Amino acid sequence: MRIEAVHASDGKEFLVQDERRIQFARFFLLEHNLQTKSALLRLKLQRGATTEELKELLCRIVSTLTKRGEIFKVSILTSEDVNVRAFQELGFALEGVLQDQVYRDSIIQNEYLFGVTSARFSMKRDVALLEVPGERVRLLLADPSQASSYLAYHRANRGFLTPFEPRKEERFFTLEGQQKELSERFREYLNGQAIPFGIYRRDELIGKLRLSNFVLGSFQNAFLGYSLSEENQGQGYMSEAVGLAVRFAFLEAGLHRLEASTLLDNVASQHVLENNGFSRLGLNEKYLHINGDWQDHWTYYLLKETYEKEGF
Repeated sequence: MRIEAVHASDGKEFLVQDERRIQFARFFLLEHNLQTKSALLRLKLQRGATTEELKELLCRIVSTLTKRGEIFKVSILTSEDVNVRAFQELGFALEGVLQDQVYRDSIIQNEYLFGVTSARFSMKRDVALLEVPGERVRLLLADPSQASSYLAYHRANRGFLTPFEPRKEERFFTLEGQQKELSERFREYLNGQAIPFGIYRRDELIGKLRLSNFVLGSFQNAFLGYSLSEENQGQGYMSEAVGLAVRFAFLEAGLHRLEASTLLDNVASQHVLENNGFSRLGLNEKYLHINGDWQDHWTYYLLKETYEKEGF
């Protein structure tokens, strides 16, 4: 990889060529503040870069800026269709989503703002995209690159899922809407607030599962929510997926307690929870605004001790 400064840019603009000397990116140094020890860049990719290509470029940028100790924090603005895995594997956090910032190919796009400190970068913490395999289904971390699959899932199951979910705007059922939704969920993941999973049978997205509202400290608790496509109901896929999530939550994420709630008449969902060791805690009146109304829910919980003792 070759990086060259653009002439007459005063060291503010750089071109990036791959090993074949074909230009595939450029970046701009927008701010270089020695008082706050921070730098801000804008990265523009001119073709899709592989994870390894982008990681190499990011490593060279961050290493160059931080090697003298003058810069502690590096922030990078880039288009929402970037390969987010490269940023993630190098310890970057998604710090913001700037709406409608880029106009390209007659489409208005958002920009992501990624940031990393020199300390975090030096650790090069590998937080590769999560995958939890099972016998018939697997859980895969949801990210914006999967928007087309999620759009197909929601469009195909819109009528079926409506009685069980909050009302959604029409934009939710567009590719742009799914990209925005997944961007927000992915940001929560990067910032340690939630873990959004897709439920896959082979390579087909058949459902969604989310661990959210993480409260650590003396509570070590999270909330569990999920949905499954209409055509895959009644085959045990949801019970298996929840079992995978429970195992991950207790054995990998270090949680002590999980909580989940169902509508009073959603007997199938109640069976899923009971099959995985959850106990009914009680009635939550007017708990969630579902399909236009505040609706009562049964709330369930599961402790790590129960999970380990019963061997679910």
